[in-house]
Amino acid sequence: GRFESAALPIHPQYAAENGVDFAHFKYVHRADEIPTVVHREFGEYDFKTELALHFKRRGADGEIELVEGRTRASLLGLGLGYSYADGVGAICSLTAVTPVDDERSIVRFSAWASKEDGQDDARVTKRQRNAIGQLEADIAIWEHQRYTEPPGLATAEAAGFRDIRQWARRFYPEGHLGYGAAEQTAGTDEFQVDNVS
Repeated sequence: GRFESAALPIHPQYAAENGVDFAHFKYVHRADEIPTVVHREFGEYDFKTELALHFKRRGADGEIELVEGRTRASLLGLGLGYSYADGVGAICSLTAVTPVDDERSIVRFSAWASKEDGQDDARVTKRQRNAIGQLEADIAIWEHQRYTEPPGLATAEAAGFRDIRQWARRFYPEGHLGYGAAEQTAGTDEFQVDNVS
């Protein structure tokens, strides 16, 4: 399935920040639990993350069973993201975020779904549409979100956001939103500023 937006009032970094916002899987995407961060790695120009979570599905006997799933995601810069999720079938997606200016971006998204045993093409298409629906749930939040430094976060979320924002600064020219913000300690009024005399 494919999705392409017009210019939306979203900061280009929001899609990248999804990679550290593990709690939103439960509250935005209605996952049964908050995922566990298995791996997170920042390279010079790329970012990789892996999350583990359990999915509920109805087994062949009609009983509900838990299936372990993983979501692996990679970003190349802030604009191109790839993810692969498995557990209850596999979904592979490619997300491209093109900034129009400091406050608007165009989002392009493609999703491919595996064809599992016993599934027809209609079921695969439905799973692809569901993947697009998950992106649309994110966009509905991003459109009402405002990029702030420091971000308003619970302490449990702070480390991931601090890390990705520090990493992301390299992609902005000086003076642009996202470039020169001071390090922050989320959940407090403390700021750690480099090179303060």
